[in-house]
Amino acid sequence: VPARRAGEALGSEGGRGEYSYEPLPWALDVTVPEESIAEVMQRITGVDSFWRENEGSLGREVFRDRIKGLAGGAQLDDRAIDTIFNAFTGGTYWLTKRGDIAENIRGWRSASGAPNPGTVTGSVVGARLQVIGAWLFLNVFSSFAAYFIIFRPILCETLGSTSSQAHPDIGKIDVAWQGQGSSAIALCLASQSWTSAA
Repeated sequence: VPARRAGEALGSEGGRGEYSYEPLPWALDVTVPEESIAEVMQRITGVDSFWRENEGSLGREVFRDRIKGLAGGAQLDDRAIDTIFNAFTGGTYWLTKRGDIAENIRGWRSASGAPNPGTVTGSVVGARLQVIGAWLFLNVFSSFAAYFIIFRPILCETLGSTSSQAHPDIGKIDVAWQGQGSSAIALCLASQSWTSAA
């Protein structure tokens, strides 16, 4: 079975641990040559060449090792391998849609039979945008969300204890605030606006 033989072979770079995939650096790196991507595509004749039919999913490292096993000792660019993997997955860590991937591979080759890297450009761009978007969410938006949803209501409740004296309805808001969780921010903002109006 081609996938079995490929899975047993480890690429030289992966074996030495010289390469480590990092999502954001990959997404920002647009220097991977098309020739390197084409070399990876050339090794993939079909989904069966690297993915056994009885496997429900396939991880990134297993995919890399199997593609390198298909190369017959030739050196492949790890970044190009990850580019093809991410074109399949949209930037995630697992291959899951075997049928869709098989269909994509069938559309890779031009009339001459040579793989055309342009056929995966759209998928690669989409994967880069998804990775960058996920990084922004985790490292930028989540910080603001933590402040506004968690810390700001606590500060508002703790430091704004005198606000009930500024408006008679603030006392009712303070009572309703207890046990409301994330909705406390709306009450905090309301109390601030009423206090300013008073």
